[in-house]
Amino acid sequence: MIYIRDDDVLVRSSGYSDPVAQFKGVHQIIARQSKVLHVPTILVTEIQEFPDCIDYIWEETCAGRMRPEIHGFKHIDYGKLPPAEIREHLLRCMDFILHQFHYLPTKFYTPWGASTQDIRDVCKGLNLEMVDGSSRNKLRGKSGAWQMIQDGYDLNEVWKGQDIHIHWWEDTERLEKVLELL
Repeated sequence: MIYIRDDDVLVRSSGYSDPVAQFKGVHQIIARQSKVLHVPTILVTEIQEFPDCIDYIWEETCAGRMRPEIHGFKHIDYGKLPPAEIREHLLRCMDFILHQFHYLPTKFYTPWGASTQDIRDVCKGLNLEMVDGSSRNKLRGKSGAWQMIQDGYDLNEVWKGQDIHIHWWEDTERLEKVLELL
């Protein structure tokens, strides 16, 4: 299974007039493929502004087409917070995801790839895997899918069990083409 990690779900700064429709459209592209799973990383304060999206994520999680994970209580640099505050934020996120989606999250995808020993220690104490910016597979850029295809890699093998990092507002055309190749 390949996981499409979808960061910053429904952050208002994206400028879409209907961000829920855009998010659903991206999910429908991902859900067509049996080899991939959509992993929306939840920002708790942002997603609460879109109750219909909460229902949608819950339905898709129950159907096995999504696995929500944590991106933070707020979209902040967790590397600048003391451990007690990091822990409080993550506990609130875990509680929200468990109660809204009936799924206990297992990963914390840090905003902006923050990576500190404090974050690692808090995650370890909460049985969360911390995923920082060091292990991103992207659809574009130097380490992106197109370069890997040109270099002759089989993306099914290279990305098996890994995350592909996107943002729900990014290039859906590129996403569709990469998923076709898978």
